Amino acid sequence: MAFLFLLWGVVNVILVYNVFRPLQWSNNGLFIFSTFVLGWLIGDLVFHWIVFNLGVVLLFYFSGALDNIVGQTALILMTASCFALAVRIEQLFRLPSLVQQQMNVALGIGYEEQILSQFRQNFTPSRFDWKVYWNPTSLLKNPNIDIIRNIVFHENDDFCLKLDIYRPKQHTGACPVLLQIHGGAWTIGTKIQGIPLMTRMAAQGWACFAITYRLSPKAIFPDHVIDCKQAICWIKENGTQYGADPNFIILTGGSAGGHLAALTALTPNHEEFQPGFESADTAVQGCVAFYGIYDFAAPFKDRMQKPLAKLLEIVTDSTPENNPQLYCKASPTQQIFENPPPFMIIQGEADALVSIGEARKFYQLLQEANTHHLTFLQLPLVEHGFDTLPTLTTQSVLPAVEQYLSLLRTEYVSQHAKAGTYPAHD
Repeated sequence: MAFLFLLWGVVNVILVYNVFRPLQWSNNGLFIFSTFVLGWLIGDLVFHWIVFNLGVVLLFYFSGALDNIVGQTALILMTASCFALAVRIEQLFRLPSLVQQQMNVALGIGYEEQILSQFRQNFTPSRFDWKVYWNPTSLLKNPNIDIIRNIVFHENDDFCLKLDIYRPKQHTGACPVLLQIHGGAWTIGTKIQGIPLMTRMAAQGWACFAITYRLSPKAIFPDHVIDCKQAICWIKENGTQYGADPNFIILTGGSAGGHLAALTALTPNHEEFQPGFESADTAVQGCVAFYGIYDFAAPFKDRMQKPLAKLLEIVTDSTPENNPQLYCKASPTQQIFENPPPFMIIQGEADALVSIGEARKFYQLLQEANTHHLTFLQLPLVEHGFDTLPTLTTQSVLPAVEQYLSLLRTEYVSQHAKAGTYPAHD
């Protein structure tokens, strides 16, 4: 038992090290994906991991594994790992103030005062909600929101696309729209992603639409972005039936969803992405992109991103060498125009799947294009996919997203109020 305990102690040290510096021992896709999953779960569910390991230590203690030098060495390793995780916990508690500092740099000190008081007064208090941390399902039991599931927004003989709506239970119509595009490497994933953000914003008076889209390998780019634009058209045509203001739509998504949100926001009314509905207006009023992929050609130039390059070959059924034009069209970095809609970019610095350098490059290009209210949140020791669960990391970031969305909403309401064209709102 002592040697088994020592083995677990060594494994635990490696897993904790991976939280701080994602392992890059191999460019094998399965290895990299495992690195991401373990780094995310241990780093964000750190208290769960500590409790689990306390149980492991007690199990080996009562089995007599600590009676010799081998077991005692294992205990030292476990203790060292615990102290390392204490650094992670300290960083988690500092994250809200760090995020707020970055918001102040991007938007100016006192930007919150620009937000209309009726939006500001309902902000969720800036504190951790331990109930949802330990029980994420409680998010769906919020008595202030309604959830409408599986509404068909586009179909033909080959496929049927559906969406879910999260909206405030009490509203008088004209709720601003948040369109959520799920991640999953363009090949998997469902519209139940993004629940922490959608439930939060629905409680703040937003109508949140979570959509599906066709997945690869059956779907080939640009099928995915075409479906996102179909969703925008459906909302603009039918959103008022569900209390939404179809004239104010913000896109959001993570990973592949972040890519699609950014690309959709940067290609308003592009006919090549709107076959059969070329004349439809697909312009949106902003984008919040979480850990997205912004340059499709970049992974082919980096040996350590070989798995992502192989994935993109499946998604596009091509390579940058034999179809450079398609890779240009698929890359948000290549679609930026002067004065694009507002962008918030959110990226973890410890992301094992997407380099923070890609987000920085995208941010710099948007900066050069004079993007209104451009905001970049760089999150230390934060992994890919962090916002899937209402962890402390998620709870540190979402208040900033809420403030950002409320700022955009304020400007929209103020502009239309001056013109006398803003409809009644909740």
